Amino acid sequence: MKSILLHIDHDSAMQARLQVALDIARATNAHITCIQAVSYEVFAPGDFYGSAIAAAMPVIKENAEKLRKQIETELENEGVAWDWRFLYGIAQHRLLEHSPLADLVIVGPSDGGDHGPSALIGDLVLKASLPVLVVPESIKSFDVTAPVLVAWNGSSEACHALRAAVPLLACSSKVTLASV
Repeated sequence: MKSILLHIDHDSAMQARLQVALDIARATNAHITCIQAVSYEVFAPGDFYGSAIAAAMPVIKENAEKLRKQIETELENEGVAWDWRFLYGIAQHRLLEHSPLADLVIVGPSDGGDHGPSALIGDLVLKASLPVLVVPESIKSFDVTAPVLVAWNGSSEACHALRAAVPLLACSSKVTLASV
């Protein structure tokens, strides 16, 4: 595992997924690419003259820059390779664009508003050809040496998932394969 995409957003699980990304990157010597997507599309349907987006963009940019500075400060002291991509657009589209050359994408359980299941997760799971790790806010760290249980049904999807997980499985103290 050499390349991790980390979704950056103002949601309650941000610190948890940052820590998980750092734990996995340290264990596998991976590079973290932080993807911070700022969407302006939400204003378009009712904003015929562009006035709402014009008024909101400075605030949106300022909040995004504050989050970036905070996370970059944390990353600089962690001893892992990383880079930052600030992009305009819908997060799942930007993550999908960057996913073909990545080994893992790490996201939170809900969209930035924390109002329920995330469309971002659904799009990534169905359209990306890499493992998607959904990290809840309650996670404080990710022990890559912990025992792992792999559910196996012999399908091509199971083969693909197992192959993609090999770098993490190699770190585990024990791997159990359960035929389902």
